[in-house]
Amino acid sequence: MMLRTLLGASLLALSLSTVAETRQGVQFDHGFFSAGYDWIDVEGADFDGTVAAEIGARWTLNDLLLLEAGLSGIFDSQTDTLEDNTGSYQLSINSWDFLLGIQYRHWFAEQLAGYVRLGALVYNMEIELDEAFYDLKPAGSDSASDNGFGFYGAVGVTYQLNPGWSMSSELLFKRRLDFLGDSSKPFDVDSTGFSIGLRHSF
Repeated sequence: MMLRTLLGASLLALSLSTVAETRQGVQFDHGFFSAGYDWIDVEGADFDGTVAAEIGARWTLNDLLLLEAGLSGIFDSQTDTLEDNTGSYQLSINSWDFLLGIQYRHWFAEQLAGYVRLGALVYNMEIELDEAFYDLKPAGSDSASDNGFGFYGAVGVTYQLNPGWSMSSELLFKRRLDFLGDSSKPFDVDSTGFSIGLRHSF
């Protein structure tokens, strides 16, 4: 499922680049892929961190600004297994996030640049509850999913390895607003991640 989604995102990014290049002043700059680790913050629950990945593309608007679109997410972040007098339970979260925003890039040297990313996101998230009842009745699970909006921001550096490839390192914050917005207690889901990635200019 994850592989099919990433392949679909790659095809979408390539299609967007073709459309963007037909518009005067907007040129495809590079595709990118990064992998790292996200720390998850959910009100009232202590979730473990999780491996994270992002794939996307960027288009040059001018010497300083780039338009970007990407796909990333939360991959099976779990709480510890908690127990009470009725049994035990554990929560897990999965989320796909589509990101659309702007990158400001400043070159410090011929091969070294710093950048800031800001933008909006659309998420598709699922939370799952696994329960066990001390052999009093069969264990079970339940889940709930929701779509919504949020925002993200990042700071990072990139180093040009050669004319076609560069390496990047960044700190990325994402906030997904009002998960389960139709419930009596909607909540935000935040993630802060550190990643290392590669960029390829065609």
